[in-house]
Amino acid sequence: MTDAQGKVMTVLGPIEPDALGTTLIHEHILFDLSVYHRQRFGPGKAEPLPDEPLRIEHLHILRNNVARLHDNVFQKDLAAAEAELWRFQALAAAASSR
Repeated sequence: MTDAQGKVMTVLGPIEPDALGTTLIHEHILFDLSVYHRQRFGPGKAEPLPDEPLRIEHLHILRNNVARLHDNVFQKDLAAAEAELWRFQALAAAASSR
């Protein structure tokens, strides 16, 4: 049996699952996946959505094809990303204090 068996591997090494706490397994803060939007759509392929800002109305379509709306395949705005991270931090702090 290895030291990691039955444990969760973290960047600091294996830990007990109970010590893990709330965890996001994978997050991208800044990204540009526009290549997927260009590769999947065009002549002879599915049609992309009109070039418009991401809205809640797109959710049902994007659940099955995240690249169908160009506005959904990139986040390069550092100020917007920072604001989202501060909001997440505040929500996480509020949840952990309950």
